[in-house]
Amino acid sequence: MYFMNKFALQLNVLTDKLKEKLPPTDSRLRPDVKNWEDGKHKESTEEKERLEINQRNRKKILKEQNKEIDFSANDHVYYSPKYFKYVKHPITGDFYYEFLDKNSNGTNYWVDRENSKWDYLPKIYDDDCKPFLE
Repeated sequence: MYFMNKFALQLNVLTDKLKEKLPPTDSRLRPDVKNWEDGKHKESTEEKERLEINQRNRKKILKEQNKEIDFSANDHVYYSPKYFKYVKHPITGDFYYEFLDKNSNGTNYWVDRENSKWDYLPKIYDDDCKPFLE
């Protein structure tokens, strides 16, 4: 049986005040991880499977609706994070995501966080989350 050590559990501790500020896409809000942390391993596995099925279904619908896009290249074609830019490192040539204070819409992460303004983000952990492209 697998258990998270004390240090790992502390990384995801969320106070009520912090929860209010987090975007709905924050990985610390994943229901499967919460179940795992609570020692509910069977429920965690079931929840993870539900999330993955929903994600695959959304991607399948997007592929059907956008046949002109090559989704096989990379996931960054499928979805671009709002506050990260996919860039190539100038020296190593490796690709990575770089944090941006402002996204392409001009929205500032820290202002949105302070105001808990996340209405433009998809609710990726909900069953009724609609397919989204970018």
